[in-house]
Amino acid sequence: MKSNKWLLSLAVGFLCCGSAYAQTTVKGTITSESGEPLIGATITVKNSTDGTVTDIDGNYSLKTKKTLSSKDLLLFNVSSI
Repeated sequence: MKSNKWLLSLAVGFLCCGSAYAQTTVKGTITSESGEPLIGATITVKNSTDGTVTDIDGNYSLKTKKTLSSKDLLLFNVSSI
């Protein structure tokens, strides 16, 4: 019984590590040409539902469900009001 609990814990540990490995976080700041932060700009991964919005300082942190490669594109959209 003790051996089964150890094996179950080990299996759960490997599954958690595997799912955490298959994620990417991209962080940055978006500013205007004059250096002002762009609030509410959207950042998405092309052909994906992963996305985020910049905060009051123009900062963003985008967590994706997959590992990004050089072929993946980030799309930035700034709506003017």
